[in-house]
This record gives sequence, structure tokens and C-alpha cells, in this order.
Amino acid sequence: GVRVEWYRRLWSLYTGKGRFYHTLPHLRHMFASLDQHSKGRNAAKRRDLVTLAIFFHDAIYQPTSSTNEEESAALFREFCLQTGGAVSESDAETVCLWIRRTAEHHSAPADGDLALFLDCDLAVLGEPYFKYARYAEGIRREYCHFDAATFADKRTEVLRKLLSIEKLFHTEEIASELDKTARANMELEIRQLSILIKNK
Repeated sequence: GVRVEWYRRLWSLYTGKGRFYHTLPHLRHMFASLDQHSKGRNAAKRRDLVTLAIFFHDAIYQPTSSTNEEESAALFREFCLQTGGAVSESDAETVCLWIRRTAEHHSAPADGDLALFLDCDLAVLGEPYFKYARYAEGIRREYCHFDAATFADKRTEVLRKLLSIEKLFHTEEIASELDKTARANMELEIRQLSILIKNK
């Protein structure tokens, strides 16, 4: 049926060649973060939509492409068409907007379910450093088309941009839990990358 077809399709995409971070374990981590933080007054109002956004947000991923999020949203639209109206038009548009928003997490304020979804996507930044280091290694492997020094330059630029953001996480609960560790992790990675930059 349609459900099995799409399960296989998403599995194939997330386990595709060249993926080392944007994989099924990333989705598992996001769902674990959702389970941990979607409670009480912070509980997702539309967990079904957050779930769909998680499944599809990185379905299309090419490190050299600037249209991954738009293509992932388009793929979700295709899914909606094949499910014969199981997802309403307004709900589908909401999920598409959330998926597109992952192209720039901090381009505008976010609250409610969108804030929770975005924070779950970046929660890896605040993990203990041995887990953060695995994430950073996965990113490096996905960008293997860059030589070490070029990657270090570009990655440092990304990290410094993140560090310059006053509110790295949108939800107060996740910010209070992860912000300090996330900033320390990124600072440490920058120091490690600086060795590559100095040696180029």
C-alpha cells in the first residue's frame, strides 16, 4: 500500500550514499528530543504535523544544493497527493512551511509547534561533546568535496554565525537546557578547526 511504499522511499533516501549525518539516526534523535520536551504546557498541539515535518525535512539532501528544503517540501506534497486527502490542504501547507524554514532556522521568531520542531532539529548542538563530535564528523564527511582547509574556513563561518545569534533555541525549556553546552561545543570545534586553517 501507500504507507509501505513511502516508508521504503524515505528509508532509501535517508540511507543513501554520501549521507553521514542527515540520516535515520538524526530522525531518531529528533523524535527522542520531541518525546523529552513535548510535555505539559510545552506539549506539541499538533504532534501529527511535527511528526510529518521530521520525517520529510531532510528527505532530499545534497550538500552542494541550495534547494534541499524546497525539494523536500515538494516531496511531502507528492506524499499528500498519494494519500488521497488524508492530510488537509491547510495542514499540508503548514508542514511545507516548517520544512522550508529549516533552510534558515533563525530567519524569524518562532513559537509553538514550529519552535519545538526547529529546536529538535538543532538539539544535537547541545549534546555531550562526544556525541556532538560524531555529528561534526558526519558533516565533514558529507562535505568531502572540500579540502580540509576550505572546509575548516566555511564551517568556522557557519559556527560563528550560530554563536552570534542571541537566541539559539526558540523554546525557553530547550534553551535553558542546551544553550550553554551548545555554545561550548561550537567554540571547541572552532578551536580545533583553527589548526587546519593555520596549516593551509
